[in-house]
Amino acid sequence: MKLEELKKLTDKVFKLDIANESRKTEYIKARAVYFYICRKYFPSATLKAIGESIAKDHATVINMLKKHEFYLLYFPSLIDAQNKIISLMGVFTVEQLNLMSENKQLKESIVDLQLELLKINKKSMSSLGRRIDNLIETTENKEIIIERLEAFLKMNK
Repeated sequence: MKLEELKKLTDKVFKLDIANESRKTEYIKARAVYFYICRKYFPSATLKAIGESIAKDHATVINMLKKHEFYLLYFPSLIDAQNKIISLMGVFTVEQLNLMSENKQLKESIVDLQLELLKINKKSMSSLGRRIDNLIETTENKEIIIERLEAFLKMNK
């Protein structure tokens, strides 16, 4: 498949001509999807070649690639359109693309849960630290407590 064929597919899916000079949102979003697919599935294509395929320059391509993820986040219908284009290219089926999207969401959820766990562990550790400090302060023979804590730490390293 060539860039021209991908452009035709993109035009067909979005029902517009992405080479149009319009700055309307639907054209911008469609071009962002086109640039993303070009970059991902045509790695040998230069930014200049990708841009020139729809009468844009390389700076426009860079700008749209930076905004692509934002567009997908705030315009979820773009994910379906992007997946449809990719499936029409014959790279992946729609089911595979949906599974990949779900996998990405699950990975993001795991990261969020790991961050939450770190926060909980940090709170627990600060509570444990206060309890240890309190134990040391209230104990007459502090050296024994400190030695036992040091031994415990060495065992758990």
